[in-house]
Amino acid sequence: MKEQKNNRIKLVQARLTLAEEALLIRHFKSTTERKLSAYVRSVMLAKPLIKAVRNESLNDIIKELYELRKDLSGVANNFNQAIHKLHTLSTYPEIKAWLLGFEINRKAMQKSIEEIKLYINKTSDKWLQS
Repeated sequence: MKEQKNNRIKLVQARLTLAEEALLIRHFKSTTERKLSAYVRSVMLAKPLIKAVRNESLNDIIKELYELRKDLSGVANNFNQAIHKLHTLSTYPEIKAWLLGFEINRKAMQKSIEEIKLYINKTSDKWLQS
Protein backbone atom coordinates (compact mmCIF):
# COMPACT_ATOMS: atom_id res chain seq x y z
CA MET A 1 0.00 0.00 0.00
CA LYS A 2 1.06 3.48 -0.73
CA GLU A 3 1.73 5.73 2.25
CA GLN A 4 0.00 9.06 2.21
CA LYS A 5 2.15 12.10 2.70
CA ASN A 6 1.12 14.26 5.61
CA ASN A 7 1.93 17.64 4.08
CA ARG A 8 0.62 20.70 5.81
CA ILE A 9 -0.92 22.76 3.06
CA LYS A 10 -3.50 24.85 4.91
CA LEU A 11 -2.45 28.15 6.43
CA VAL A 12 -4.05 29.69 9.51
CA GLN A 13 -3.31 33.32 10.33
CA ALA A 14 -4.23 35.37 13.37
CA ARG A 15 -3.62 38.97 14.31
CA LEU A 16 -2.25 39.53 17.81
CA THR A 17 -1.59 42.58 19.92
CA LEU A 18 1.93 43.06 21.22
CA ALA A 19 0.81 41.93 24.67
CA GLU A 20 -0.79 38.78 23.24
CA GLU A 21 2.33 38.02 21.25
CA ALA A 22 4.51 38.47 24.34
CA LEU A 23 2.25 36.12 26.29
CA LEU A 24 2.35 33.56 23.48
CA ILE A 25 6.16 33.72 23.32
CA ARG A 26 6.43 33.42 27.11
CA HIS A 27 4.24 30.31 27.12
CA PHE A 28 6.14 28.90 24.14
CA LYS A 29 9.49 29.35 25.88
CA SER A 30 8.22 27.48 28.92
CA THR A 31 7.80 24.30 26.85
CA THR A 32 10.20 21.91 25.20
CA GLU A 33 8.94 22.77 21.70
CA ARG A 34 11.68 24.08 19.44
CA LYS A 35 9.50 25.88 16.88
CA LEU A 36 6.72 28.34 17.52
CA SER A 37 4.61 26.84 14.73
CA ALA A 38 4.76 23.39 16.35
CA TYR A 39 3.77 24.93 19.69
CA VAL A 40 0.80 26.82 18.21
CA ARG A 41 -0.32 23.71 16.30
CA SER A 42 -0.21 21.65 19.52
CA VAL A 43 -2.22 24.26 21.43
CA MET A 44 -4.84 24.59 18.67
CA LEU A 45 -5.27 20.83 18.37
CA ALA A 46 -5.30 20.39 22.17
CA LYS A 47 -2.32 18.08 22.08
CA PRO A 48 -0.39 17.55 25.30
CA LEU A 49 2.64 19.78 25.81
CA ILE A 50 5.71 19.06 27.86
CA LYS A 51 6.61 21.94 30.10
CA ALA A 52 10.32 22.56 30.35
CA VAL A 53 11.72 21.95 33.77
CA ARG A 54 14.61 24.31 34.29
CA ASN A 55 16.74 24.46 37.34
CA GLU A 56 17.63 28.14 37.83
CA SER A 57 20.70 27.30 39.87
CA LEU A 58 21.90 25.20 36.94
CA ASN A 59 21.50 28.23 34.66
CA ASP A 60 23.65 30.26 37.06
CA ILE A 61 26.27 27.52 37.07
CA ILE A 62 26.34 27.43 33.27
CA LYS A 63 26.77 31.21 33.09
CA GLU A 64 29.62 31.13 35.59
CA LEU A 65 31.32 28.23 33.78
CA TYR A 66 31.07 30.18 30.53
CA GLU A 67 32.83 33.16 32.16
CA LEU A 68 35.50 30.88 33.63
CA ARG A 69 36.06 29.28 30.23
CA LYS A 70 36.56 32.70 28.65
CA ASP A 71 39.02 33.60 31.41
CA LEU A 72 40.93 30.36 30.96
CA SER A 73 41.04 30.84 27.19
CA GLY A 74 42.57 34.28 27.67
CA VAL A 75 45.19 32.92 30.05
CA ALA A 76 46.05 30.08 27.66
CA ASN A 77 46.33 32.54 24.78
CA ASN A 78 48.72 34.73 26.78
CA PHE A 79 50.77 31.66 27.67
CA ASN A 80 51.00 30.58 24.03
CA GLN A 81 52.09 34.06 22.97
CA ALA A 82 54.77 34.13 25.67
CA ILE A 83 56.16 30.77 24.58
CA HIS A 84 56.14 31.85 20.95
CA LYS A 85 58.09 34.97 21.87
CA LEU A 86 60.60 32.84 23.80
CA HIS A 87 61.35 30.88 20.65
CA THR A 88 62.19 34.09 18.78
CA LEU A 89 64.68 35.39 21.38
CA SER A 90 68.39 34.91 20.82
CA THR A 91 70.38 36.93 23.36
CA TYR A 92 70.73 36.45 27.10
CA PRO A 93 69.36 39.93 28.10
CA GLU A 94 66.26 39.33 25.97
CA ILE A 95 65.70 35.93 27.59
CA LYS A 96 66.20 37.40 31.07
CA ALA A 97 63.63 40.14 30.40
CA TRP A 98 61.25 37.54 29.00
CA LEU A 99 61.60 35.43 32.16
CA LEU A 100 60.61 38.38 34.35
CA GLY A 101 57.50 39.05 32.26
CA PHE A 102 56.67 35.38 32.08
CA GLU A 103 56.80 35.03 35.86
CA ILE A 104 54.09 37.70 36.19
CA ASN A 105 51.94 35.94 33.57
CA ARG A 106 52.50 32.58 35.27
CA LYS A 107 51.27 33.93 38.60
CA ALA A 108 48.16 35.37 36.94
CA MET A 109 47.57 32.04 35.21
CA GLN A 110 47.93 30.12 38.48
CA LYS A 111 45.48 32.48 40.18
CA SER A 112 42.91 31.97 37.42
CA ILE A 113 43.35 28.20 37.52
CA GLU A 114 42.89 28.20 41.30
CA GLU A 115 39.66 30.21 40.96
CA ILE A 116 38.40 27.72 38.41
CA LYS A 117 39.32 24.76 40.62
CA LEU A 118 37.56 26.31 43.62
CA TYR A 119 34.43 27.03 41.62
CA ILE A 120 34.34 23.54 40.13
CA ASN A 121 34.79 21.98 43.58
CA LYS A 122 32.05 24.19 45.05
CA THR A 123 29.72 23.38 42.16
CA SER A 124 30.36 19.64 42.35
CA ASP A 125 29.63 19.71 46.09
CA LYS A 126 26.30 21.44 45.40
CA TRP A 127 25.54 18.96 42.63
CA LEU A 128 26.23 15.97 44.86
CA GLN A 129 24.05 17.36 47.66
CA SER A 130 21.01 17.69 45.41
